[in-house]
Amino acid sequence: MSYVIEYQYAMYRIPPTDTGLEEDRYVIAVEAGSNNCFDGSGGNARRSREWGVCMLGTETQVIRRAVHAAGGCEGGMLKPMGRDCTPEAYIRRIRRLLAGEPKCEGFWIPEVRVASDHPAVADLRAAALDVQEEKVWDRLETRATFPWDRLGEFFRLVDRHHGDLPAWSFARVHGLPPS
Repeated sequence: MSYVIEYQYAMYRIPPTDTGLEEDRYVIAVEAGSNNCFDGSGGNARRSREWGVCMLGTETQVIRRAVHAAGGCEGGMLKPMGRDCTPEAYIRRIRRLLAGEPKCEGFWIPEVRVASDHPAVADLRAAALDVQEEKVWDRLETRATFPWDRLGEFFRLVDRHHGDLPAWSFARVHGLPPS
């Protein structure tokens, strides 16, 4: 049976001065991969891993996602650093990450990527963004990137659709160092 290994974490804190909103917003990225997927073969094989946004929003929204993810620790489907972990320990790990200093390597991009029939598409079009559609696997996907001077609008969209979309639908990360 396979499980997900989380190798390292990065956190970006966006202060209210950048968004015009009342509280800090966070983007949490994780370098992760499946225990049974490898890059290469033979003696050069190494477990595949990549960076992705896994939690995003206010502190409460991030903790809510962490609690949801912590269920994977209980069932053995999520292993931070490749080790068994209790759900409580996982939630503490994310709380410590939020309380710490932001990781300043790399950068994040406020790019929304959703199925073209998702209600968020109407919000993207109403925001007068450059909305693009493309076929991804077997579905049509809509994408739009928010300019940095419109982060308040971006996080209000996140607030509206936080419960029905995963964090990776709202943002991408680049330039973070591989483990």
